[in-house]
Amino acid sequence: MTKILHICSEYSNRPLYGNLVKQLDKKAFEQHIYVPVRRASDIGKNQTEGTNKTTFTYSFILNPALRLLYYRKTQKIYRDICKAVDVQSYELIHAHTLFTNGGPAYWLKKRFGIPYILAIRNTDLTIFYKYFPHIRGFGMKVLKNASAIILISPSWKEKLKEIIPEEDWPGIERKCRVIPNAVEEYWLKNRPERISKAEADHMEILYAGRFIKRKGMQYLMKALDLLNEDKEKYRLTLIGGGGNYDKEIRSMAADRDFVSIKEQMPKEKLIEEYRRADVFAMPSHSETFGLVYIEAMSQGLPVLYAKNEGIDKLFEDFTVGAAAENDNPKHIASKLLLIEQNKERLAKNALEQSLKFSWETVSEKYADVYLSVIENQKDA
Repeated sequence: MTKILHICSEYSNRPLYGNLVKQLDKKAFEQHIYVPVRRASDIGKNQTEGTNKTTFTYSFILNPALRLLYYRKTQKIYRDICKAVDVQSYELIHAHTLFTNGGPAYWLKKRFGIPYILAIRNTDLTIFYKYFPHIRGFGMKVLKNASAIILISPSWKEKLKEIIPEEDWPGIERKCRVIPNAVEEYWLKNRPERISKAEADHMEILYAGRFIKRKGMQYLMKALDLLNEDKEKYRLTLIGGGGNYDKEIRSMAADRDFVSIKEQMPKEKLIEEYRRADVFAMPSHSETFGLVYIEAMSQGLPVLYAKNEGIDKLFEDFTVGAAAENDNPKHIASKLLLIEQNKERLAKNALEQSLKFSWETVSEKYADVYLSVIENQKDA
């Protein structure tokens, strides 16, 4: 049986990792999940139930001070793995981030000769690479020694390319694999059989999520100001709240009769809002992926997203929606008009394309990468 060691510092905070582990457990993989945590309350969180071949180590070895001490933190994780796990019994290491998890994976390979793959996440490029220039050289070593590099969208592959020296890119690019995140099973199980919208004299646009500045809701409202100059045909519902721009968004919404706000709601209620709307819009920048787009697509909604962010380039433009310049209200308005003109075709495509984001499909892609790397290691 193929044995995989996962190093995943965010396992306690992100249920998506548990969904992946659960699916891989159904295949021919014996897995051990090593989770370094910052709080005792994180021990055991998201531990996947119903898995027969998966074991866990939660290790309370991190603290806030280590956030600024990269080498000390990753060396501490590395040494703890060596003590807590029989590393040599594993055929492959999956590091779920470049820096925090990739550093220990690099040292484990140096010591034990075990190949590793790693994923690039938002914090790797927008936090570690941007604000810790002294670790960039080490990050390049981690990338060069990886057997495969997982990116969740083509736009993130382009972002990675921007920080890699030109002479090193061909070698890095050969290792890159685009594997998107998967959506919670609930959304795909509850897809409508067909899309039928009642005729209306207005267009319902929906946003769901926290009220964060980078999500672009302020530009979306300004785009609708332009579209509603003659007649308030376009309406916007913002679902959620909280975040660093909550006060500003609520103030802007209060000045616009065509904008309404609904507080955060369970998915059983949110699904009704998706089905009521005509378009889902989130022109967000610095978006790692944005599973909320896929949730909306699963209910037959065309989506408006930001250029070169999140799901951009996973689909050809105007296949399931449109990419807009995230901070340009005029450009957002023009893309909403194009979606409106093609919304029946886009809605049908969105519904069909959402099926590609099941955990079964995504886990199969990871399994292919695992087995390919292990086979290549045997042949080396």
